[in-house]
Order: sequence, then structure tokens, then C-alpha cells
Amino acid sequence: MSSQINEGELDCTALYTNSEELGNVLYALTQPNNDNLKRATLLIHKFLDKPEAIMPLVQQIETSPHAEVRQVAAVYLREQIEEFYKKVPADIKPKLKGFLITKLVSLTNRAERLAIGAAISSIAKYAFVDENEGWNELLVALEKICKPEQNVELREVGYILWRNLVSFCGGALKKHFGKILQILQIGLKDTKSIKIQVESVKSIGIMVEFLENEKEVAIIEGFVPSMVGVIDKCLKKGDEENVIAGMEVFNDLVESKVPVIHKHAEQLTKFNLKIAAAKDELPMTVRKQATNFATWMCKAKPKTVMKHNFIQPFLTLCINLVIESSEDDIPKNQQQGGGQDGNGNDNEDDDEKVNFTSPLGIACDLLDEIFLNIPSEQCFPIATKAIEKLLIAQQSNQRKAGYVLIAMMAEGCKEIIGKGDNLKMLIKACLKGITDDSSVVRKCSLEAISQICTHCNFDILQFHKMILPN
Repeated sequence: MSSQINEGELDCTALYTNSEELGNVLYALTQPNNDNLKRATLLIHKFLDKPEAIMPLVQQIETSPHAEVRQVAAVYLREQIEEFYKKVPADIKPKLKGFLITKLVSLTNRAERLAIGAAISSIAKYAFVDENEGWNELLVALEKICKPEQNVELREVGYILWRNLVSFCGGALKKHFGKILQILQIGLKDTKSIKIQVESVKSIGIMVEFLENEKEVAIIEGFVPSMVGVIDKCLKKGDEENVIAGMEVFNDLVESKVPVIHKHAEQLTKFNLKIAAAKDELPMTVRKQATNFATWMCKAKPKTVMKHNFIQPFLTLCINLVIESSEDDIPKNQQQGGGQDGNGNDNEDDDEKVNFTSPLGIACDLLDEIFLNIPSEQCFPIATKAIEKLLIAQQSNQRKAGYVLIAMMAEGCKEIIGKGDNLKMLIKACLKGITDDSSVVRKCSLEAISQICTHCNFDILQFHKMILPN
């Protein structure tokens, strides 16, 4: 049975001056759970409460014979920099910076190098935003580190650092963007490391929000095909994590007011549609991210969607997703149970987790943006033509898809629905659905009627005799 440790009796004073004692504590933190680990954890927390911990940690990185101690010291150094960098004496800061750059280049252990890189990123956050400080030596070092002739693992950490720099200090680095873009362009073409290529994609995506001149916009615009190529390469390798990361960048580019995808919108959209439609080939998390691109296109670039005739492909994708959904998967506010589980507990969070990546939930998100952002004159005729075919289909999930479309168009297309015989046609279709053999279709038709009543409330009063008896 382990003995109790009285935290109040622990004294960490010696750790600031006794390198061996601090090394022992750090080493204990890397070993399996025991009393030494518990004691070391309590001691290190006390030790890290003061900025005076910075230089003893630097000494451990420099002198410890144990790689794991050097790594954990670097991790704690980053934490200290985050909290106490402003209290570091002005004459110590250049020495600390130079030490970390030297270590970054000279180390061969990847874990240590990454920890040092994280500490460098933390200093950069302060240095580059302070007009009186800066850190030009880091920019020079990173440019050398990322040259093709350097060791690939060193270059990978270098490109991770570039991503962190543009993320944390993008605004302060604007005058260096020309040089940084040249480095990232080389990274996009680095066939020896997919990590470097992906980090370059991420960095370029982050830089977009800081662009201010047309020359830089044109440069990044020219990078887009290569960026697509990198993510397509990840896709073919089954690297789902980096595929998702890359598509997040593309989504940000669509959302951005900077027109970097204007010339490549068609290529990007087709690429994402291919991924979104890859049933049984890709996990739904990847397909959702690709569908999000279409969702953002409708929200941020509706004119581009119409220009390239993407309304039909987007609706087709949504229909196929609904058909793909499980037979009992229905719009959330129609699910039985009143938002509670069998024990009367609120299960709304669970529903949201399920809907987040369900084919139906993904389809409804896109449908909502199509009908809210694309002019009804453009999307309504295409949708109703699809609905006519779906509602007479043999498969119940196809009929279900038809009613989901009606429900989702009710808000965005309410004005055109109220014109001519459109409303009467849709009501008749929904009333027919109420008597469908499939309970799921019946529920979806009721949801469609509910949405029409909500959004076409004045127009629908004339049809009360049709609806109420049913």
C-alpha cells in the first residue's frame, strides 16, 4: 500500500539551484506510476510556480544524459515561456533564443526536437508582436532548415514551425510573406515527405486571412492545384486525418473574402463532390468534411454555384445521402421519445452526436443552405423534378428522400411555393405520404406538412379542409 505524501511538507527550493536534484525529479516523471512519481509531480508543480524555473530547465536540456528528461524539460520550458516570458530579463532573452535555435538544429531525437520547436513557437508569439523585440534570427534559421538538402525530419519540424508562426504571428510577419510563400511553394512539391506537403497546405490556408495585396493573392491562387494534389495524394494513401485537415483548409478558403479560389472553384468543388459521394469507400467523417465544402459554397459563393451549374450535383448528393441513411433515421425533431431516453433523461446531446455525422444530418445541413441561399427560381424547379421521381419510387428510402426535400425547401422557397399550384401540389403529395406503407415515410411526410404550415402559414389557410380531415 503506497504511503501518503503531505504536499505541505514538500520543499522545491533545491530544484532551482541543484541540477542533479531537478534531473532526478524530471526523470521520476517519466517512469511508471509509483510513490516517486507522485512526489515528483507535486514537487514540479511547486517548482513551476515561479519564473526562476526557466534557466534550470534550460540547463537540463543542455546537460541531462537522459533523452526523456531533456524532452520533458523542454515541454515544461514551453509552459514557463507561455506564462512568464515577459518577466525574463532582457539580457537573458537573446541567449535563450539562440540556445533553442542551436538545439533545434543539432538534436537528432524527433520527440526532443518537437518539444524544442514548441518552446520556440511560444517565444515567437511574444517576440514578433513586440515591435522592440522581433526575432529575425529565427526566420533566417528556418529558411536554412527548410532547404531541400537538409535532413527530412529537421525540415518537417521546420515546416511545423512555419505553420505555428503564421498562425500565432501572421499579422506581424506580413513584410516577410513573399519569402515565406517561396518556402511553402517548395514544401508543396517536397515528394520526400507528405508531412511537409500537408504542413505547407495548412500554412497557406492560414496566411490567406492576412493577405493585403493582389500579388500575394495571385501567388496563393496559383498554389491551389498543387494543394488539391497533396490532399488527393493523402486520399489515395488512406491518410484520413490529413485529408480532413486539407479539406478544412479548402472550406476556410471558400469562407474567406479574399478571392483565392475564384479560378479553381470548379476543380475544388468536383474534387470534394467525389469524396462526399464515396459511399463504402471513405468514413463518414471524411465525407462530411467534403460535403461541408458544398455547404460553404452555397453560403458564401452562391453565384459561383449557379455559374458552374452545381445545384443539380449538390441536390443529387443530398438525395443519395438521405437514401443511404438508415431506414429509421429521420429528421431529429420527429424522433420519438421527446428528447429523453427510456429512463426519462435528456438525450439531446446524444442525438446531436449521432446526427453530426449521419448521412441524413449531413444532407439536411447542405439542403438548408441550398434553399436559403440559392434563388428559388433556380433551385425549386430542379428540386421538384427530383421529388416527382422520388415519391413514386419502389424503395421507401427514396420516397423518404422526396419528403425530406419538401421539408427542407419549405423555408427558403416559401414565396415560390405560394405561387400558382405549387402549394396544392406539395400538400397533395404529403397527404399521400401519410398513408404510405412505410412508417418512416409517413413520419417524414408529416414533418414536410409541418414545415409547410410553419413557413407558408398564410397561404396554407385556403387548404385547411384538405389537411385537417387527414
